[in-house]
Amino acid sequence: MAAGKTTIGSLLGPELKLEFVDCDDEVFKETGLQVPAYIRRFGVKPFRKIEKSVLKRVLKGSPVVLATGGGAMLDRENRRLILSQGFCVWLDTPLSLILKRFGNKNRRPLLPKPFSVEKLNSFFQARKSFYRHCHLRVVNTFDSPQKIAMQIIKEYASRTAE
Repeated sequence: MAAGKTTIGSLLGPELKLEFVDCDDEVFKETGLQVPAYIRRFGVKPFRKIEKSVLKRVLKGSPVVLATGGGAMLDRENRRLILSQGFCVWLDTPLSLILKRFGNKNRRPLLPKPFSVEKLNSFFQARKSFYRHCHLRVVNTFDSPQKIAMQIIKEYASRTAE
């Protein structure tokens, strides 16, 4: 959530000569609703079901660069699928940068309400134990997205060459 997955993923795709797929866009194609609107209308559980079906479909096909939603790794089956079918990167983004990206307004339906920095920090800390399963952790500081993408490509190349 505001970690830069879509921005960095869209840079990685062409560099790796792979299609870039954003799960949120795929959910929109299936439902006609943006993710926040879908969650507000139908709830989190139905959204997670669609998210899982999108993951299964996309990961079954040709290799792609895939940006998942921040909660995809919370589900055991999703985690197993993602980790077994690809190279999973965790963009570990500092809370200060996330706050800068979406400001003081909480427009994200899964974030705690009322909005506070403390609640937001707790929300992200609770997810970290799931993200630690990823193949690569990249601390996403205030570096440019291009620099982070090149770092991921370098790490990916060194790990897959072994």
